[in-house]
Amino acid sequence: MKSMNRKLLQKGKSISIDFIYNILASVVLLGTMQIIVYPLLARKMLTNDYGTALTVMGGINTIAGSLGGSLNNVRLILNTEYERKKEQGDFNFILLFSASIGAIILTLALRIYFAYSVVVAIIGGATVFLIIIRQYFVVEYRIVLNFKNNLMCSIAGAVGYLIGILLFWVGVSCWILPFTISEIISFGYIIKSTKVYKEPYRRTKLFGGTLKKYFTLIASTLSGNIITYFDRIFLYPILGGDAVSTYTVAAFFGKSFSLIMTPISGVILGYFSQKNFKMTRKLFVMFASLVTLLSFVFIFFSGVVSPFFTNLLYPTIYTLAKPYIFIANTAAIISVSCGLIQPALLEFAPTHWQLIKELVFAICYFSLSWFLMNRYGMYGFCYAVLIANIIKYIVSIIMVFIALGKEKIQCE
Repeated sequence: MKSMNRKLLQKGKSISIDFIYNILASVVLLGTMQIIVYPLLARKMLTNDYGTALTVMGGINTIAGSLGGSLNNVRLILNTEYERKKEQGDFNFILLFSASIGAIILTLALRIYFAYSVVVAIIGGATVFLIIIRQYFVVEYRIVLNFKNNLMCSIAGAVGYLIGILLFWVGVSCWILPFTISEIISFGYIIKSTKVYKEPYRRTKLFGGTLKKYFTLIASTLSGNIITYFDRIFLYPILGGDAVSTYTVAAFFGKSFSLIMTPISGVILGYFSQKNFKMTRKLFVMFASLVTLLSFVFIFFSGVVSPFFTNLLYPTIYTLAKPYIFIANTAAIISVSCGLIQPALLEFAPTHWQLIKELVFAICYFSLSWFLMNRYGMYGFCYAVLIANIIKYIVSIIMVFIALGKEKIQCE
């Protein structure tokens, strides 16, 4: 009994340390971007130009997250099967193709749609290529549960952000430079600390099933990422860069909770995917209840302190954003909470359920946004985002609960 208690204590301590490492990794990297890079860009750029930059970054994150992040999750989900069948390959082959496609799409969009110079378009394409590569290669940290290396990789990226924003601030007229330099330095650390890039660039007998799962997850993730950055992608062509800046700044504080929640989600999926983990309905209900409680706590906290911090970091845009801060932040926090339920849905429900969930969400999001924005302007858009995220959260919980009831769940 003492030996069992000792093992449980050690396991709990290990999980706690992993959470801390992953949270610190997110705080260091995303915190540098959200609290230093974006506010300094906003102070140096015109409101409309800043809104355009936000829209471009929304497109970059949509492409990179859909291609690189999806492949990361597919590898994590299927890693046990590849190890059991002693297969190596597929993933780097898919990665190289996906990163090239992503780079081409972004380069053409920057040059043709946003009318940036050829140099800026090429730099943007290279940035997307590196982000997709990074988002997949860090899967090794999750497979072996080495979240300390993930933290060091984030520190490397943060250093790149600081170098890039310093160059921009002293006169280098290329706003995308901080993001590019961050990815270059992160890539250097990844090459030093991982071996996944050395895996063969070839197809295995599992390729067909892996590719099918990848495409399904891309469709789901792409839908979710488009919705995540819908405020930029949708508002920009209709209301222009000023509206993008206003809404993004209004939702800044709520979205900042992803600094804590996103890394927690990554750790959760890492443990859910371990072959000795067992999930039950009772355990999931406890988990979902805890997430819901945390959401209410964060919403209350955001309502109290978000105006102060928003004004501190974005003094030039705060007046425009102030009326929408509470609604936009509440919607953002619920969206972040959906990300905490996502690991359970990824691991324990059929992959195509992801697509169904995102389609339901997209239909609600687009229809409500169009209807309410036409009637109530920016207020209507904020409420549409809030309602759609609540629906997504409820649907996600219901899906996992149903999936756990179909059969006795045990990761193998």
